[in-house]
Amino acid sequence: YIHLSDSVKKKYDLEKIKSKDWQAYKELLEKLKEDFGDKPMYEIQELIKNNGQSNDADSKKSNDIEFNCPLNQILYGPAGTGKTYHTINHALAILEGCDIEKKQTQDDRNNFKKYMKEGRIKFVTFHQSYGYEEFVEGIRVETIQEDPENNSSKKILNYDVKAGIFKNICDDARNNKDSNYVLIIDEINRGNISKIFGELITLIEDSKREGNNEALPVTLPYSGESFSVPGNLYIIGTMNSSDRSLTSLDLALRRRFEFIEMLPDPKVLKDITIGNISVKELLEIINKRIKALLDQDHCIGHANFTHLTSSSKVQDLMNVFEKKIIPLLQEYFFNDWEKINLVLGNNGMIVNDKIDADLFPSMDSNQIDRLNSRSWKINTDIFKDFQKSKDALSKIIGEPKTSKEKTEIQDVDA
Repeated sequence: YIHLSDSVKKKYDLEKIKSKDWQAYKELLEKLKEDFGDKPMYEIQELIKNNGQSNDADSKKSNDIEFNCPLNQILYGPAGTGKTYHTINHALAILEGCDIEKKQTQDDRNNFKKYMKEGRIKFVTFHQSYGYEEFVEGIRVETIQEDPENNSSKKILNYDVKAGIFKNICDDARNNKDSNYVLIIDEINRGNISKIFGELITLIEDSKREGNNEALPVTLPYSGESFSVPGNLYIIGTMNSSDRSLTSLDLALRRRFEFIEMLPDPKVLKDITIGNISVKELLEIINKRIKALLDQDHCIGHANFTHLTSSSKVQDLMNVFEKKIIPLLQEYFFNDWEKINLVLGNNGMIVNDKIDADLFPSMDSNQIDRLNSRSWKINTDIFKDFQKSKDALSKIIGEPKTSKEKTEIQDVDA
């Protein structure tokens, strides 16, 4: 019952069933017959368990059964691929049985906000300073009146144990077992997992949740309370796989979560054409080059371009390259400007910044040439000229490579 979506519970009036109302049982049987025909009850139960999908092509399918979501999942991928955006779809799939793949609407976002206000969805972002005390529980210092009934009494420091966001949502879920709850952890790999979860990392496993044969309670260190994780709490994390400042994800966390890869999706840009230039094709070409020169984790996300429309100006698209794409490429390629230039199709957005030989009179010409090969700058002039900007964007897509260009790529890789 706790793993059914709200829409299923509402459709079949399952609250009445809990009251042991015979008329409610009769109405339920009639609705099940309408949805599943003359199938035996054990098969109907299995169909509901498996998202209401029947193997019988002639039988009526129920679209109100909740998507079979894992209890713990992480959406991972390069920056700008919509990981945080898609947590809304995944959360609503858990709470309402919505299709994860359907296009997100404003109504979906409004429902998400409604559930957040109700406390059934909570959102937190991990960072390097985040710890167990904020996530689970800890001692907080508060200033209170020595005499609560006398506002003029002196203030004193009070040390009290306060629950964190994880303990709070676990308590809420435990007290309302008929509903599902969702905790979204953005940037889950930016936090110190051992420091934040502590002993609770074991308890989030499916088999260790409340009600299971292997369920494990622990005693919390500050409050001394017995604590376990309820089975109707779902955890959704997001992880930026292109952040090279992070070490590999904690193995204890990795084996307790299912991972869903979120890759750049150029198809969402298919209707955007600016100055006869297809933004979809631009992104596809750039990412093919990044995958060849670096890896898939550092591809450019489509979200960098989704604010554009076909009515946008060439200058708007150039601003994306100047303010977002080129800085990202500098970070990804460790300022290896020759490879950045290859990604951009040698289009003039970056140019070699020649060093004056008189600057280092003691250096010979070979040494100066080596310095020149590493000295580049962003060509700000090209971003101010409409025709040059349009030409630069067209060159990214470019013509098929000549044998000379292919040789240059091989030389850079070597």
